[in-house]
Amino acid sequence: MRIQVNARNRGYEFDAQPGQSVLYAGLSAGIELPYECATGTCGTCKAKLVAGRVRDGWREAPGRKYLKGGAEFLMCQCAPEEALTVEVPDFVYAMEPGTCVPEASTATLRNVRRLTDDVIGFALELEAPRDFDAGQFVLLAAPGVPGYRAFSMSNFARGARRLELIAKRKPRAASRNGCSTPSAKARSSSASGLLAKRLSSRVSARTFSSSPAARASPA
Repeated sequence: MRIQVNARNRGYEFDAQPGQSVLYAGLSAGIELPYECATGTCGTCKAKLVAGRVRDGWREAPGRKYLKGGAEFLMCQCAPEEALTVEVPDFVYAMEPGTCVPEASTATLRNVRRLTDDVIGFALELEAPRDFDAGQFVLLAAPGVPGYRAFSMSNFARGARRLELIAKRKPRAASRNGCSTPSAKARSSSASGLLAKRLSSRVSARTFSSSPAARASPA
């Protein structure tokens, strides 16, 4: 599907794969669309639908409370059903050459271990090597838990085949074994690209700097 995004400084055109959200499609095309969590919570990726139709993947997303009017939607949760024209209230720039962009991949869940009473560590063994930068994060989905959860990598390596992650138990969080990450009993999970936020006014992609999508299964 063809998407036209009109920002405060200029317009961009890019294509979305079937079922791919507007945000992920833009980031994959090397366009730094606005976002923070990329999981439907913060509302930063809100945009105004000018033309076309979108399918909302999570109508109960907490970030929807920041929407004003029926034309606004969350780019991280909505996928195009036809060609779109949307407006975002921010300046939008192209990513710098060499920036990591979101990419779907598969992975195996490894080495789940309890570090403290409320913290566990685990690893994702990727099917193919990935580069990522400090500050980037991965979006991971576990079976039976709606939506994605964001995790920052605690290791660093170019061409990494393994991501080391840590999860802390949060009250009332949807989780397995009390922590918001898949447990050793999880059959499979899915991670949406590597995302990274750099400490600047612009975002790099979703390893969504800004994510890889990965399906994980226990070893």
